[in-house]
Amino acid sequence: MKRLRLIIILLFIILFCSGCLFENKEQMITVQKWDSEEEIYNDFKKITVKKQVQQAIEIVENADWEIEKEEMAGNAEYQFQFQSKNGDESKVASYLLWISSNSENLEITTDSNKVAELTKQDSAGLYRIVTQKEFIK
Repeated sequence: MKRLRLIIILLFIILFCSGCLFENKEQMITVQKWDSEEEIYNDFKKITVKKQVQQAIEIVENADWEIEKEEMAGNAEYQFQFQSKNGDESKVASYLLWISSNSENLEITTDSNKVAELTKQDSAGLYRIVTQKEFIK
């Protein structure tokens, strides 16, 4: 009987500890905004709401990515990164967010020379997540 209790307690501890490990792997989004006067990106906000982070990840993953053929004009309005909450710098995905001047869509670029123009719905969703404002064009 004592052995059974000990095994149950050990299993509970193992399950509890593994749950804590999964919690540390949650992601967040860090956002920087372009400051044209200083000509640098300044920290703007951190997004830790799991639903918003997951929605932003889905938008980026489902975007229609193409190889960028030419440089974008000017600087991106925002820069954002997906990273784990535990600070693991080795797994950071970084993106630049452009507000297209001649359309109602956002464009995002990666460090690997890929560019995607988002749909109106995805543009509105990602802009709302990154800035906490509505995308009105």
